[in-house]
Amino acid sequence: MRSLLFAGTALALLASPASAFNLSAIVQVGNNNNQNVQQAIPGSLVDQIYATNSAIGISTGDDNDVQVKQKAAKWSLNGAEVLQLGNNNRAVIDQETSEGQGHYTQEKVCVFICFWVTVPHLDELHSNSAWTAQIGGTNYAYTYQRGGGGAGNNSGTLQVGWLNNSMVFQVGSNSQDTIQLGFLNGSVTGQFGKGNRVETVQLGVLNGQVTVQGGDNNFARNIQAGALNGSATVQLGDRNGAATTQIGVLNGSLTGQVGYENHSNTTQIGALQGAATVQVGAFNNANTTQVGVLNGAGTTQVGAFNDASTTQLGAFNESGTSQIGIGNDSQTTQVGALNKSGVGQYGTNNDATVTQLGFGNDAEVSQESQHNWAGVSQVGNGNTATVVQTTY
Repeated sequence: MRSLLFAGTALALLASPASAFNLSAIVQVGNNNNQNVQQAIPGSLVDQIYATNSAIGISTGDDNDVQVKQKAAKWSLNGAEVLQLGNNNRAVIDQETSEGQGHYTQEKVCVFICFWVTVPHLDELHSNSAWTAQIGGTNYAYTYQRGGGGAGNNSGTLQVGWLNNSMVFQVGSNSQDTIQLGFLNGSVTGQFGKGNRVETVQLGVLNGQVTVQGGDNNFARNIQAGALNGSATVQLGDRNGAATTQIGVLNGSLTGQVGYENHSNTTQIGALQGAATVQVGAFNNANTTQVGVLNGAGTTQVGAFNDASTTQLGAFNESGTSQIGIGNDSQTTQVGALNKSGVGQYGTNNDATVTQLGFGNDAEVSQESQHNWAGVSQVGNGNTATVVQTTY
């Protein structure tokens, strides 16, 4: 009888959920605070050995609202921390992981008598984790994370000021950071896939950014400093990268990339500037830099291994670049005012370089087929250059 008791005790210890538990800590100081935390660990006792939920919410001030809902499947982890200081803040975090990967083995345990027990072994851990810190008044943060996948989803949102807004959607093993300092800023991030990452920093008044990434291993960075700047980034495919920096007032940027290994960099310093970049294909690269007032740049690349660079310094400059094909290269530099440049390349391995310094210059380059090259340099006032090249 004693041997059976010892054997049963050993079997129970081996099959018990060693690490499966829920943990929640709530601290509220102020008026009309509300927190709702729901945590669940499904599965059998053997499945729960690697599962855990943890939630910590702290609110000081008045009219704060924190809601955390977590569900971790077997082999999984959830974690959420929320800190709110100020007035009328609200943070909602909803996390649910899919099942991780693991395997079972049958192990022989002998305590006076021998038993075969099922032992779980962790191969891949699915984990969600979200951080939200709001300091100020009437801030709103919403985080939605589903299947973890390996490293799991990670999200961090920090808002300091008034009337800031941040929403995050992640499905897969994504990572995201949002920092907003000022007031009336808005940020929306949606990621669908694996290994995607978004970094957003907004400093100033009424800046807004929207980022949507579908695919795997995409990267997007948005930095806005000033007022009334807007940025939108959409990436569909794998291993695409987009970086946008806006410093000033009323600058606008749009980036759309579809394909594989496309990269775009947009920098705007000044006021009332606009830039649009569209890349479809693979291994395309676009760089746009605008410094001044009322400059506009548009870049479209369809194909593979195309490279476009646009630099505009001054006011009322306009640049348009369209490259369709493989291995095309375009460089456009405009310094002054009222310059205009248009480059269109269709084919393979075309190269165009346009440099304009002065006032009222106009250059147009159109190349079609293979191995065309055009170089235009204008210094002065009222210059016009047009180059059209076609080979078959």
